[in-house]
Amino acid sequence: MARTTWNSSELENFISSLDKLNQAAFEELAGTAIYSMANEVANQVRQNLSALATSEDKEYKGNSKYLIPEAQKQGLLNSLGIASMRKEGSGYDVRIGFDGYNDVHTKTYPQGQPNTLIARLTESGSTWRVKQPFFRPALNASKKRAQEAGIEKAKAFLLRII
Repeated sequence: MARTTWNSSELENFISSLDKLNQAAFEELAGTAIYSMANEVANQVRQNLSALATSEDKEYKGNSKYLIPEAQKQGLLNSLGIASMRKEGSGYDVRIGFDGYNDVHTKTYPQGQPNTLIARLTESGSTWRVKQPFFRPALNASKKRAQEAGIEKAKAFLLRII
């Protein structure tokens, strides 16, 4: 799972005005902003993942490198999610990632392949799979939109309670 930190002077100004709020309201504000930012990033990850080229052939043959099969791609799309917010150090965070197993059953993985493994293989490539980065480019592409979404949600929340 990827992790990133965003700093914004506008957000810091909001935090300085939060002395009036109790801890529960602060957690609700943080959750509102953080989940809206995470949702922007997750939507971009989903869009990048949907755009990946797929390969029907599952076997490695000689010098050919294969793309992600459609069944594995669908497993990643189905398992992409945002974890519950938690306190991490002096702040709060959520994690965006993949959970569970896909529907591709093999001798090694009779219950299905782990989606986190497939995501890593697709993102970084291997000796037999073409590198198809989708997660890191999504983080970079959605950073500005995510910051703006978080600030807007925080402003709306503060206007509602003040």
